[in-house]
Amino acid sequence: MNVRRVGLMPLPSLALLTGALYLFVKPSLFYDPPWLTTIYNLLFIAVICFIVAYTAMKNYRATSRVLILLLGCGVLSLGLGAAVSGGSNTGTGDQDRYPL
Repeated sequence: MNVRRVGLMPLPSLALLTGALYLFVKPSLFYDPPWLTTIYNLLFIAVICFIVAYTAMKNYRATSRVLILLLGCGVLSLGLGAAVSGGSNTGTGDQDRYPL
């Protein structure tokens, strides 16, 4: 079997799985508590963004590249937005408003 064909195998299976879940599973079976969204925002978005910003700062101090500094500043603002709005669960799509 061709390597490229094997690499594309997950795409149709993901589409079939998504379609099956959409057709056969009721949305009322799932519950998304606000405290869980807060923990996810703080743990997976804010902490990781702070780690990337710290790494970019260390790299900028070593190489003096302005692009690395801009990357660090952008990721830091995303992480701060996630940390500040981590407790306000106003629905889905909160990640779209972090940079604002």
